[in-house]
Amino acid sequence: MRGSDRMQERGGQAGVPTSRHGEGGRPAWFRALEDAELLFVGLCGTDGTLLDANRVAVEGCGFSRAAQIGRPFWATGWWSGSTAAQEQMRS
Repeated sequence: MRGSDRMQERGGQAGVPTSRHGEGGRPAWFRALEDAELLFVGLCGTDGTLLDANRVAVEGCGFSRAAQIGRPFWATGWWSGSTAAQEQMRS
């Protein structure tokens, strides 16, 4: 069984062990970074889907969580101004 299959079998997101999830379904280490005001932090799945991002990365750039989370990382608002950057991340 592949690691991602084990994660899904236990009810977690692929690449994020369920046992490390804390309050709100976010990994404890990620929640610690959530209020960091100098870091843009995001968590992507193995397929490149943005699973989560800290408040500063989303709201600090004028985005809404609903418009960014769940999209391929290269298709999020951070890269909308650069087709070259989108292609580089996608490949």
